[in-house]
Amino acid sequence: MKCFHCHHELETRFRYCPNCGYSSKKTKNRNHVLMILAGSGMSICLCGLLLLGYLLFHQEPSYYFRKNHLEEKVATMQLTNNLCELQEGTVMQPGGTVSSVVSDNTYKCDHLDTKELAYQLIEEDSKLQKRKCPLKIQELEKTFTVKYGITAINLCEMDVEFAEELGKVFEKIYEEFPTTRGYLTNLTLKNESMSRSGVIASFLPIFAFANISSSQYQLVIKTQMFLSSSYFLNPTRLKVATEDASHAGHFPPNATIYSPVAHEMGHYLSFIALLKSHGITSILLIDSENYSVLSQIGVESKSGEYAQGIVEEAYQNYQKDFQSKLSIDEWRATISSYAVARDNSGRYIYDETIAEAFHDTYLNGNKAKDASKYIVAVLKERLS
Repeated sequence: MKCFHCHHELETRFRYCPNCGYSSKKTKNRNHVLMILAGSGMSICLCGLLLLGYLLFHQEPSYYFRKNHLEEKVATMQLTNNLCELQEGTVMQPGGTVSSVVSDNTYKCDHLDTKELAYQLIEEDSKLQKRKCPLKIQELEKTFTVKYGITAINLCEMDVEFAEELGKVFEKIYEEFPTTRGYLTNLTLKNESMSRSGVIASFLPIFAFANISSSQYQLVIKTQMFLSSSYFLNPTRLKVATEDASHAGHFPPNATIYSPVAHEMGHYLSFIALLKSHGITSILLIDSENYSVLSQIGVESKSGEYAQGIVEEAYQNYQKDFQSKLSIDEWRATISSYAVARDNSGRYIYDETIAEAFHDTYLNGNKAKDASKYIVAVLKERLS
């Protein structure tokens, strides 16, 4: 069987033509009509044929066709004489507490030689995915981009009022740490993998977003914060999870549905301090010269060496002032049980100590634990 519209060869299992999107069921029906017409000779006038043709070919394209059309547009992007082609990414169907936007698209680009084009690629990838998102949330995302210097924000299905309150976390933090504004490229709802693992939010400092085939630069890097869709699209579940964790001592006291973002911002600030310690002002574009430095940063970030140095310096400062009998681990544990989290090999994750210390000071100010205040003081000094 062939599609009557484009003559593409069809299998009977196709309801729609995979080539043009036209309904194969309609094609089959039309062939049947034509056989009836042939048998009846001139019994149906020419005007009847014209009307039939109009009805068959002047209908609104099916959803299947429009979906394919959009996917084709997402596959390539033209950025000022530079072609970027979508290489890989997760395909998600929205529904319930699942976001339609994905965070792991990767591109291959012919040529990118400016930060402006790199930022444009990140922005376009975000925009192409949010065309069906509510206008109110899109307008709020634009406001956040301007206010907080985040290149691309995708909170598509999130409640607008909830998102507005979430933005105040960034506002408060950037008022206190203005020099850290502008490093975060993406704030995105994230899907299934996070939900299954029970993670509420996460920070990914280095993500290879685009490979560049012919340029002095080799990679475009995204620095991302993720919000689990299973929690941030279900504020009631998030409220129960954060309050229970706070009461149990897993989180600092007084945790709210907004404060997990403060925890992730603690990771973000720690990473920016690490960049500054190497004299790096941007990791957006990677070339042969800064690749080795970025590799070293990656090693230090993974090993926890830099974060451990911050915590140890803060502990020494605390001991000078109080001559406490608490060990450094006991001192860290006063913040929360998550402040002494370990990785799968049993090693302490000192960056979680920093994130929890920042979380505590964000929530409780001067009433935060001494360990939190001393750690944040060292962090602030390194950021300045």
